[in-house]
Amino acid sequence: MLALVPSAALILIWAANAYRSLTEGLDLSNQAELGRSLDPKLDTLRWNLETELRMSVTWLADPSVSPGDLESQRKMTDNSIKKLGDLEQELQQAPEIVRTAQMPFAVALRDFPLQQLRTQIDQRSAATSMVMEPFTYLINRQVTSAFQARQVPQGSLVSQAQPLSMLVITSQALHLEDTLMSQALPSGTMSSDQRVAFMTPLGLQRSMLNYLASIQSPAEQRELARITNAAAWKRMAAVENAVGAARMDTRGGKILSPATAQWRSDLNRLEADLEDLIRARTAKLLSAQDHTAATTLRHEVAVTLAGLAAVIVSATLSWRVSRSLLNRMAGLRAATLDLAKQRLPAIVARLNRGGTVDVEAEALDLDYGTDQVGQVAEAFNAVQRTGIRSAVELADTRRGLQKAIVLSARRSQNLVNGQLALLDELERKHQDPEILTDLYRLDSQTSQLRRYEENLLIIGGAWPGRRGKQPVLLSDVLRSAVGEVSQYQRITVSADDSVRLIGPAVGDVVHLMAELMENAANFSPPFCPVSVKVDTVVKGVAVEIEDRGIGMSETDYADANLRLAQPPACDVLSIGDDARLGLLVITHLSVRLGITVTLRPSAYGGTSAVVLIPQVLLVRDTELVHGMEHSNRPEAPTAGAVPADHLRPTGQISPFNGQRDAAGPAAVTSDAAAGSASNGNAPGEPPPLPERIPQASLAQEVGLVPTAHPHPPEPAGQPSSPEQAAHTLSAFQRGTADARHSSPGTSGT
Repeated sequence: MLALVPSAALILIWAANAYRSLTEGLDLSNQAELGRSLDPKLDTLRWNLETELRMSVTWLADPSVSPGDLESQRKMTDNSIKKLGDLEQELQQAPEIVRTAQMPFAVALRDFPLQQLRTQIDQRSAATSMVMEPFTYLINRQVTSAFQARQVPQGSLVSQAQPLSMLVITSQALHLEDTLMSQALPSGTMSSDQRVAFMTPLGLQRSMLNYLASIQSPAEQRELARITNAAAWKRMAAVENAVGAARMDTRGGKILSPATAQWRSDLNRLEADLEDLIRARTAKLLSAQDHTAATTLRHEVAVTLAGLAAVIVSATLSWRVSRSLLNRMAGLRAATLDLAKQRLPAIVARLNRGGTVDVEAEALDLDYGTDQVGQVAEAFNAVQRTGIRSAVELADTRRGLQKAIVLSARRSQNLVNGQLALLDELERKHQDPEILTDLYRLDSQTSQLRRYEENLLIIGGAWPGRRGKQPVLLSDVLRSAVGEVSQYQRITVSADDSVRLIGPAVGDVVHLMAELMENAANFSPPFCPVSVKVDTVVKGVAVEIEDRGIGMSETDYADANLRLAQPPACDVLSIGDDARLGLLVITHLSVRLGITVTLRPSAYGGTSAVVLIPQVLLVRDTELVHGMEHSNRPEAPTAGAVPADHLRPTGQISPFNGQRDAAGPAAVTSDAAAGSASNGNAPGEPPPLPERIPQASLAQEVGLVPTAHPHPPEPAGQPSSPEQAAHTLSAFQRGTADARHSSPGTSGT
């Protein structure tokens, strides 16, 4: 390809020049051949048209003239037109320069109303000017076309064609003078209009003679001088001069000189002599065109063959040079691909595994000489050294940054775990409802903070330290996840107690569910709940977390599900400007556990996150040892929904729907009243310690949120006594503490 392109370009240039040169020679040859057959016919037609015009004007001016000569001339004119045949069709095959020049005359000849003019002349019903105008136009068109057709690029032919054209114009002007004089001779006078018309061709004739004297060769000048120095020419010139000096007659016309008596005989001789000279020079020009065309063809053929030989030699040399260059470039390309596809990825993989790399040992220099290819190889050597060194530095930077993040997160995690333990102690110690309320709020926020610290551990390449050993009820796992969400009051959980989660997976599942629940709460209206439902399926258990927010577009759903299915590496440097950390954490947790997370539109217009927990992570009650007792656990508070800032602690745009709603006060509902009613307590009696009832909530008992009650509400102004509230909060405190310690665990490092 390297040699093909310039060789093909060279061949195209050669072919274009060869075509142009050969076409020029062939056109010149065709032009000469067409001129030999066409020019004599056109000159004869011009001569006959000029003669018929003069005789027609004489017939109109002198009624005594016999029509016999005019009829004979008309036959000669018709014969000339007949010999031309279909001139337009013949010109279609002519060279372009001839076709372009002669076609206007062919069209004018086709449209020339010859028979109509002859009828008017025979009836003497046409004015002289009406006859002269169409004849003169056709003659001028022929002279102009012949002049343009003789334009050739060869200088030697131009020097012969131009004097010939000027000589034809001189003859035409002389014929027009003769026609105007023939109109005035019968009366012996020339009107002012006739005199003005006569002076126009006279001036043209004399200016052409002066111009010919400056462009003709000496031999051509002598040929023309034999005509202009003749006695007949001098008598004609005297008559021409006398027209301007003639005296006026009584009617305002100019009286012609007596010398006009010989005008007719002198003009017949002079016009014939000029026409003979024109035909001789035309034949000479055609002969010169033949010779020039043959010479041009021979020259162009020789140049074309020489150019072809040069093209062949150049193409051969280009192919040999390009082949050598391509072989060297192929070796350089192979080395480049080896670095890009084999060596550099292996080096990066080794660095990711914690290995060490010697830059100088890994960067194998290529030696391709000192020419341009060698310089490219040197540049490649520099590039590969820089690339390997950059990979090493980047790996060191990444490991250092990850270590710093993990270390900071571990320290913060230890503090958070200590704070949770302290909160447990305070919750067991205090019975005051107001204090317990604040402690529970602080407990929930601390649990969220622990989860955020675990997010940093995951991003830093480590894993949280929460682990369990014994299976835990899935419902307890979900309630523990609810407790780690800031707006836990809005979340309702519907799950049976027949499914347990294996201990090692409890901590990560709690984390994953909390992230999804928090996202659902953050991106749904404050007056709508977030529902969590558990269904048993063939492959395991499906947990559906459904919000009633604004949802996402189909493109956003597809993008989010693709990210969930193809997790990126846990690399802090891979997080770009669109750092959707919540989605990143969920992805890594789900892949680690073998859990499938799918986002789809909700029937309420929001988003439904379906979490499919495989069978390998589940334990059924029938599989447990008979007689294992279930400890009573309090229900997680549940309620309606409100959007917070984000799934992540950064407060940025949600990784799921890309939008953010302003937070508002939660509209809280609870199912705890159902549990109270089922105990059969009469209104106004202190409620017993709370028992775990599926889909029940203790939000009302802890005094966090109001809720509807199946029994008639107590009258306003009759709240529960402080002792009753204290008993209720103490029971809830003990239940949440037991759940924290027994289900997911809180161990951390």
